Amino acid sequence: MSVFNLYKNSPNLRDLLPESPTKNAVPSCAEYGVVGVSTGLIGILQVNEIIKIILKKGEILDGKILIFDLFNMNMKKLHLKSDQLNKRIKNLSQFDSFYNSDEYCGKNDEIKSINANDFNSLYKAKPNKILLIDVRENEEFSKSAIEGSISIPLSHLQQESDLKFIQKESCNKEVFTICKSGKRSEKASRILSKFKIQSRSIEGGIEKIKKILCK
Repeated sequence: MSVFNLYKNSPNLRDLLPESPTKNAVPSCAEYGVVGVSTGLIGILQVNEIIKIILKKGEILDGKILIFDLFNMNMKKLHLKSDQLNKRIKNLSQFDSFYNSDEYCGKNDEIKSINANDFNSLYKAKPNKILLIDVRENEEFSKSAIEGSISIPLSHLQQESDLKFIQKESCNKEVFTICKSGKRSEKASRILSKFKIQSRSIEGGIEKIKKILCK
């Protein structure tokens, strides 16, 4: 946690993160989940910073980052310096294409999906006619994956080599995308559709599929 832009020479977000993450590179809380107590705790700390700013009392987290490790119950502070280069952004309209794109706003046409039971039937009947793309991160894939699936993280999906591979395989196989809960796989299918690759996102994600396959 930190306080940005408090004074003219205070650090801002770009001092912490020099570049904005690319689209689809960072899964949302809906996709990865969030520990409820952490949001409550951070919320209290944020309100505390606002009170200190209003009252002009105490040490404010200006130029500092507070890191709270709930797992090990540790807290530490790091210093954050302001760089004048990061204060030169004046025309925010330059980012319109990022935030107003159909993909970001969720205005794309409906993508095709398939429920877990129907996919299970296809998986058992025609395993050699299926290209199952797991778009979770490599670490997630290494811990648990559906047999026969291939790992192409969502953040890598638009790489030329991966797209060429999928296009080639899609000539004689039906393409399916899968993730943990179905959110990232929807995004993946949306991306593939832009490259004229037809695919179906598996509803409920890998957890639901695994339960059915284990029956």
